[in-house]
Amino acid sequence: MDKAGLKWDGMPVKKISFDKDALAYLRERAVERGRLSEREASVSDEVLIKNLNMITEDGEYTRAAAMLFGDPEKVMVGSYIMIGYFAPAGSRGANKANEVIYQDEVHGPLMLQAEKTMDLLYTKYLKALIDYNGIRREETFMAPHKAMREILLNAITHKNYASGNPIQIKVFDDHITVMNEGFWPFEKLQVEDAYEGEHSSYRSNPLIALGFFKAGEIETWGQGFEKIKDACELAGAPLPEIKATQGSVTMVVRGSEHYMELLKNNLGTQVTTHVGTQATTHVSTQDSNISVDAGRMKVLLDYCKVPRSREEMQEVCGIKTREYFRKHILVPLIESGKIGLTIPDKPKSPKQKYFSKE
Repeated sequence: MDKAGLKWDGMPVKKISFDKDALAYLRERAVERGRLSEREASVSDEVLIKNLNMITEDGEYTRAAAMLFGDPEKVMVGSYIMIGYFAPAGSRGANKANEVIYQDEVHGPLMLQAEKTMDLLYTKYLKALIDYNGIRREETFMAPHKAMREILLNAITHKNYASGNPIQIKVFDDHITVMNEGFWPFEKLQVEDAYEGEHSSYRSNPLIALGFFKAGEIETWGQGFEKIKDACELAGAPLPEIKATQGSVTMVVRGSEHYMELLKNNLGTQVTTHVGTQATTHVSTQDSNISVDAGRMKVLLDYCKVPRSREEMQEVCGIKTREYFRKHILVPLIESGKIGLTIPDKPKSPKQKYFSKE
């Protein structure tokens, strides 16, 4: 295929059913980021995909179109993301070293996988450690949000989907690994030079990357590692370690010295409750009620940039009691003008969803 100038994601597929949410996400983000005009985004699905060069000369949709906006697992098995929390022996419910305590899988169109994965990571898997600067309460996450998002997008856009294996994210108390089966372009870039300024990028899946570019998820090719470096430097965190072989790339993310000191001194107040193999995370309070602090509230508002149901919002907060969530979280957000209703004239509609106004 390389000798013929072809790429894996440009090959044709048959019988595609597109996900309306994935296409709506592309349209909304592309207009918001200035990658498409409202007129360009308002065309039919077929024309939109054709304008992304994802229809062949014979009129067939490409693998990129199917992977981004359809069910990628019908094109290639393993086109999803696995997340697991691994704990050392005696820690957070582990009976033996590096035992997986709970796990999730993120399926669906590639266009939505990054957003769903980031939501899961920062509301369920990554523990915000808390300390105080004077009277100001501060939260510190192990992985800078922007760096983690860039690492995830790199994995999705550069993955060797023909491998049939999912992207694997392993979360430990003191580090995170993101393993992706893909090919590091050793002939173009040495691993030790990855963080040294801009460089040309080997486009493993150029059409898939184009889709994310149009959605404003990635900038120009070749800047990914520079963005990771900037985010880590801002957070005072070390640069993620790159482990590349001929068939896979693993990124190892570690917390800043400040985070590691907080972890060592056990200053975080977050607790995790387990339900079967799943877990929900919340902040403990003295009166045993579940509350959402400023950091979690920001995550919730970011999550609602796409309209969400009450059940989805409640799950993100880790709150089981519907009435508690409605009275203490949802209603105050609506009354403060931070959350709006998609059906304002029928607030109790079963089809009601909520969106962030911030």
